[in-house]
Amino acid sequence: MKGGANGAVEKGDGVEFEDKTLLAFTDPEARATVLSSDAVRAVVHAAYRIPMGTLGAQATPHFDSLEYGRFRAETRTEIQQSGYSIRFGEQDHDPSLAGRPDVDLLWRGAVTASTRRERAVVGVRTSPAVRITDLDSDLPDPPPADPQALDRARRAALLARLRAAAIDPDAMTEAVIDGWVRKMFADSLSQALARAHDHGVPLHQIALSFAPVPGSDVARARRFPVAAAVLIRDPTQAGFRLSDFLRASHTVLEQMQVQGVEPPEGDEDLPKGRPVVLWLVPEDWFDDEAWPAGENAAAPEAARLARITHATSWLAGQGIALAPVGR
Repeated sequence: MKGGANGAVEKGDGVEFEDKTLLAFTDPEARATVLSSDAVRAVVHAAYRIPMGTLGAQATPHFDSLEYGRFRAETRTEIQQSGYSIRFGEQDHDPSLAGRPDVDLLWRGAVTASTRRERAVVGVRTSPAVRITDLDSDLPDPPPADPQALDRARRAALLARLRAAAIDPDAMTEAVIDGWVRKMFADSLSQALARAHDHGVPLHQIALSFAPVPGSDVARARRFPVAAAVLIRDPTQAGFRLSDFLRASHTVLEQMQVQGVEPPEGDEDLPKGRPVVLWLVPEDWFDDEAWPAGENAAAPEAARLARITHATSWLAGQGIALAPVGR
């Protein structure tokens, strides 16, 4: 929207989408329709690194608070010490740039989605210690005189003892011995055995077991706390560049961490969530064939969906959730 000469509101290209989308969040009923279930799931995917495929099809956003235009990701830093200050970074910022790090609104709340969080009881078993001080008693009599042949004979004897004492004999291989020699900073097994004998190094096999907790594999609704900086952008605006948008988003993420804007702790069986940037962009942006993953689609709608799916996965790894919306 733009203000006309007579004070009337005029429609303007590009800005219309941004203002329309932002205003929808001011209405409690309308805001619930702005984000699709897939977009809400993408927030959980980016914040908790939980694959979208493990989340239920329905996800509900909860808006505990929405701060409009109050959060700004500064691209400059100021250090104050002993009565003087040092500033470095960008001093002047043009808010008209498509990649500007101004945040349209800051969403604090949660997402309710069903997922499975399988749990297991971890068991630890340790094999009996393998004696190495008398390893040469297992060698032929007399033992090989050649150093390399002696090393091979000791290797065979040690491997036999390791397998005899192991919980899982098949796991005891030449590679295990090679790794142990490297950890002893030795050039040969014989040298490693000498160092271990001097320092009393024991040799054990540790085996881990995982027993699933009954009922933990059942999907149930969980509340995922959310702290998301929402950027509403129309890529059809002149001067828009994807690289600028990505750079601005990373600036926002860094500033959120500096200012301590992060989701609170969730359920004890949830990983710690991280702050995210939420992109609200027109869904028809993904009709552009420059986006990958839509080449083999049978219809334009399927191509758009494939591109959105690809972009969602790519952006989630960077802490960005994608929310395409209609114009």
